[in-house]
Amino acid sequence: MNANVVELTRTTTTADANAVTGALPATTDAKLSEDGKTLTITAPSTKYFSGNYDVKVSNAVKKGTTDKIENYYSKFVADDATAPTVTEAKYNVATDKFELTFSKPIDAKTGEVVRVNGQPVATGNVNLVTPPSTKLTIDRPADVEPGTTAAIYVAGITDAVGNLMTAYNGNVLVAQDTAALAVNSIEQIQNQKVRVTLNKKLDSTSNTNMLAGTGLVVTKSDGATTTNFTVAAAPADVNPDGNKYDITLTDAAYANGNTENFSITFVEDAFKGVSGTKNKVYTKNVTLTKDTVNPTVKSTKVAVDKESVEVTFDKAVTVTAVGSVKLRLNGAELSPVTATVKAGTDNVVVVKTTDAAAVTAGKLKAGTYQARFEAGAVTDLNGNKNATFNAPTVTVGDNSTVDPAKAVIADSATNEFTVTAPGTEKFTAASLNYQNFVLDGQTIPANSDITFVDNTNKVIKIKLPASNSVNIQGPALLKATGLTFDSGNPYATSSATVTVADNTPATLTASKVLGNTLELTFDEAIDPSTLADEAAVIADFTIKSDAGTFTVAGTPAPATATVAQGSNDKKIVITVVPANSNWSTVVGGANLTVTTKEGSTAGKVTNLKDKNGVLVKSLVKVSVTK
Repeated sequence: MNANVVELTRTTTTADANAVTGALPATTDAKLSEDGKTLTITAPSTKYFSGNYDVKVSNAVKKGTTDKIENYYSKFVADDATAPTVTEAKYNVATDKFELTFSKPIDAKTGEVVRVNGQPVATGNVNLVTPPSTKLTIDRPADVEPGTTAAIYVAGITDAVGNLMTAYNGNVLVAQDTAALAVNSIEQIQNQKVRVTLNKKLDSTSNTNMLAGTGLVVTKSDGATTTNFTVAAAPADVNPDGNKYDITLTDAAYANGNTENFSITFVEDAFKGVSGTKNKVYTKNVTLTKDTVNPTVKSTKVAVDKESVEVTFDKAVTVTAVGSVKLRLNGAELSPVTATVKAGTDNVVVVKTTDAAAVTAGKLKAGTYQARFEAGAVTDLNGNKNATFNAPTVTVGDNSTVDPAKAVIADSATNEFTVTAPGTEKFTAASLNYQNFVLDGQTIPANSDITFVDNTNKVIKIKLPASNSVNIQGPALLKATGLTFDSGNPYATSSATVTVADNTPATLTASKVLGNTLELTFDEAIDPSTLADEAAVIADFTIKSDAGTFTVAGTPAPATATVAQGSNDKKIVITVVPANSNWSTVVGGANLTVTTKEGSTAGKVTNLKDKNGVLVKSLVKVSVTK
């Protein structure tokens, strides 16, 4: 799109890293309607319109083929209140990860709750691909086998303006991988370093071999095989799929100029992918070119949190002389100043100050800021240092408008949580309504105990009912919405990950008998370890028909039985050897039923437990299908 024809200027002062802020990028999509009267502008996939904008359409636009229109000026407001949703979920056989695609870019994964087949996934196994991103990856848990279908649950992720994602529940097929392992590319990334990208992740043994250089042959341009190379996995922030390796060629001394030539060979069948497929022989000739170019600045912006200025360079850098980085407000130098490379990036330097002249309540005051980098302040990965330059100026608007404030949510005890008002704010009594609190997508029970911890009304305590209020174990998302402050200041919906303990027993839902085999189905997964004591399991049930009640007793031989897990983890199978018991008589009678027996704990059986360790619900009767 031609940015000289349609100009947009974002006038909202609140920073938003993903918002279109100035000139429309070249990748902006613009389509004219068939009648030529309507132009639809779509922001690039990693950007969106948010806030107040001035719009100008230049007189370069023509009516028909000759007449030009007058210059047009107007304003519009883009109020982003749309929650991100999952638009696609799949399993990537090459990376051995589940991939979820969002409807809009996400800045960071904070407070996420992820489960696969009902089991929590550690946050370290969940990653956004190069934020801001529309893709989230989840490592496949070891107990999820290829060829099966996995149930995926994701909640708790917000976009840049705080819209909480719509919780996702879905099933994903874990496909079998049959493609051969192969090298996708080999490219230079530093003077003595190349990056190898494979078409899939290696298994653990091949990963170890790769890091040791086993199975690789490196040859210099004169034909001599060299052992002067090392292999390392690529940094995590540029290797989300786990299929990249960096090879350092220490023979690349550039003794005869600015180029060095190597060939790298992968020996046939030396490596295996995560699915077990091996590689074919592969050789790549690589010409390394020495980088002698100094790093330079590409852009400057105010950080989303308005606490610092972010300077983006044209290549990866490290800060080697913090004292050579300056920050100025309206031309006046500030002190002290810190400069660090932004986490998750390798080319963005965060410049920050605590000078009272520029900072109030941790935020930058209104004014024009400029960062200055004196010679040698930063160094690229090849040792080239920057020349002195002044970064482009950025403007911070007035912070006097009160932004909606979030509460702090935390665990306090088992199935008990606190919600704390920020700063000097206090909650109103209306905030204690149970409908204001949503756990894992469901409003908490109406009989939850919700109170203030004291008469300051700053901290709300939530205590869930002791039973039948939670049926999951581990991390869950608690969202507090609709709360109000007694000051009248706006409240922002808040959410956080809390830890919950299952207190809801599994319930028997169905049963069927085939010969001497009785299958029992529950609404939750059963703990297989509790099936070991077979006599105790059988004692948890009453099997009865019009012909009598089953008992193992019999003369001269009592019945025996084995207990095993059924076709899935919600089923158990009891196989009976009737001997001289009344099994056949009872099973052959009319109105055959199975009832879970009451144990010493009210409402629970004695032995059988669900996967989270809660005893199965007692006094549940189901008819048996024959």
